Amino acid sequence: MKKKATITDIARALNITPSAVSKALNGHPRISKKTRDAVEAMAAKLNYRPNHLASGLRKGQSGLLGMLVPATEIKAYAAAINGAEAEAEAAGYNVIIAQSRDEYQKELKVFESMNRTQVEGLIVCMASTTTRFEHFDKWEKEGPPLVLFDRIFERGKRHMSVLDDYLASYVATEHLIEQGCTRLAHLSGPLHIPTYENRMRAFKDRLKRYGFEEKAEWMPTSALTIEDGRAFMEGCFERGEIPDGIFASSDYAAFGAMRVLQEKGLKVPEEVAMVGFGNEQFGAFIQPGLSTIDPESEAMGRLAARLLIQQIRMKSSEIPSYRRRILKPKLIVRESSRRNVHT
Repeated sequence: MKKKATITDIARALNITPSAVSKALNGHPRISKKTRDAVEAMAAKLNYRPNHLASGLRKGQSGLLGMLVPATEIKAYAAAINGAEAEAEAAGYNVIIAQSRDEYQKELKVFESMNRTQVEGLIVCMASTTTRFEHFDKWEKEGPPLVLFDRIFERGKRHMSVLDDYLASYVATEHLIEQGCTRLAHLSGPLHIPTYENRMRAFKDRLKRYGFEEKAEWMPTSALTIEDGRAFMEGCFERGEIPDGIFASSDYAAFGAMRVLQEKGLKVPEEVAMVGFGNEQFGAFIQPGLSTIDPESEAMGRLAARLLIQQIRMKSSEIPSYRRRILKPKLIVRESSRRNVHT
């Protein structure tokens, strides 16, 4: 690979100092037009490209924001990235994306690499396996600003951009009840994460409100993969107890459960109605189409980036203790839950 030309190369070719070259390239008034023209001509001849990142780092400004998500192939996180990038680019920043793959140890490594890269701020959706938060405390004590989105933890007061997860579960569960479901199940993520705890709380509140039975085996926690959805549904068949309405906190888990129902010959939604979460693209194309909660992820990412940039540009004395932006969920009704033709 051809070595990139440097300021020193230009200085050597013109027999002047690197400092004079730097001043000429930056239009310093004390550099003559003759010298400036000579430097610019030699820079073009040597194909010199200024290192804006190095220059920014010397000034304490890298122009980079970091963003950590569990997985980029999940639509909700891809949409959040799109929103954050759009907001960041409009403000003159670039975004470095990293994935934790829902692994605590990978999350720790990303924090370390983002710190070495000298990002000016960090946006994080924590891994589902994260139960210790010392790395967040250390970052906020020693590093640049940080904003949480989607999955959060309530210890301390932090800037965050989140969905109203209680309302999301309320709307999904109420919809299933309106369709005539009385034996309801909820497939949840880890309950140490407020995102899932709030959804579970709303689900239980709806059961209590209507006097429906609450069955522990119909409220499992998992990583919410397709395999987890299949495992839940197969367990129901083994026990001989099948719910007639399922709200899964992931379209993937909902799809896994639906496939088992179809393999066993049960009709969706006539015998078991389904609502997922995430509005993944496949949900509109499978048969029956999967009803789902759209988490407004692009707006969530955009708001997270906006909160981060506001912190970066504020003086420390002006930054409030914390800011929380809460988005409203949207229920998308498709065939998997539509028993009542009028909904």
